[in-house]
Amino acid sequence: MSCARVMASSLIAACLVGKMTKQAIGSYYYMKRLKSGAAIECEVQVFPMEVTGQKQRWPEKGKREVQWFSSTAAAATIEDPALSDLIRFFETTESRPELSSPAPRSRS
Repeated sequence: MSCARVMASSLIAACLVGKMTKQAIGSYYYMKRLKSGAAIECEVQVFPMEVTGQKQRWPEKGKREVQWFSSTAAAATIEDPALSDLIRFFETTESRPELSSPAPRSRS
């Protein structure tokens, strides 16, 4: 998934505004259920984004609840262990201007 698609996903989900890095901090896998009932494995690349704002209106407003968390609280809240690990990895590297190496990929 490209940065633009990830940014687009963020904008649709919560209408976030900000800058996203060009380098993913890692990826994780999940099983996506299709309308047909079939399940396919999807890889999600995770890109840090510095959020500078949120628009008042967006397409999925009312369908989603927006909550802001610290990295530590977010990692504890996420049920997917691989995504939680990526958030913890980001927390340990976020003070550096560029990430030296991406986190290992994991499959749940």
